[in-house]
Amino acid sequence: MSKFKPIGITPKEKAKQLIESVAFSTNQSIDYYDGILKPLPSNLYFKECALAIVSEIFQFMKDDDEESETCYWANHPKTSFWVQVEREIKNM
Repeated sequence: MSKFKPIGITPKEKAKQLIESVAFSTNQSIDYYDGILKPLPSNLYFKECALAIVSEIFQFMKDDDEESETCYWANHPKTSFWVQVEREIKNM
């Protein structure tokens, strides 16, 4: 039996959750040309933001492994979960 708690959400659900949370927090942007709040042009922006979040998670894992020299994250079950989340975001 694994010592890790099972992940209670699917990668597809997590990908959707990340995109929706970015969309909720940034549903308008400022047009710097005229200073007026306007709706963002497309869902592509939200996907790019969600991918940046996943990228930061991967960078944390890499940095942590390099600093501790344990390769803890390299074989951790949650690493494959985040790889699947990244794939789902790209496919949305």
